[in-house]
Amino acid sequence: MNRKQDIRIKDEGRRKWINYLVSILVKPKAILFGFVLFHFVVRLISVIRLQRENAFIVAAGWDPVVAMTRPFLLLLGSVCLLIDRFWSNVLAILLAGNIIYSNGYRGLVGISYAHGIPMFGVRALRIWFEIMGPTQIINTGLAVVIVIFGIVQLSSWLLQKTEPGNALTAARSEKTS
Repeated sequence: MNRKQDIRIKDEGRRKWINYLVSILVKPKAILFGFVLFHFVVRLISVIRLQRENAFIVAAGWDPVVAMTRPFLLLLGSVCLLIDRFWSNVLAILLAGNIIYSNGYRGLVGISYAHGIPMFGVRALRIWFEIMGPTQIINTGLAVVIVIFGIVQLSSWLLQKTEPGNALTAARSEKTS
């Protein structure tokens, strides 16, 4: 082999490796994980900065661990989506559902009762966006995306298990006949 062929082989190997990396990183679950990880790091930096600026904030009842709970749950949920197993999809849906329930549903119910307006009306949503902080809105939005991905993955997993010709489907049909 001459030198040009050697370089071409190395370039092709690099090109395949780069294509493989890009194909992994372009997947929507990986992009979601990147967003959640970025949100987690930004929130962690802001919590550390806030605690350094005011050392007595912990004494006033503010706990940095509580402030990092929801971003950690989002990070754990996005990792569960990347694992892509039945139990991990269910766990991701439950973790993100907890955030949706605590931020979204309970907030909208409180607004509905306080103002006497329908819970899913435009006015209630407008008040919810005004009351909630940007971090809570981002947490809720990322949780909604995780739940959507989890439901899609779970339904595709269940549909694969019940395809005609599958051993599980054949065993079910034998039991019924």
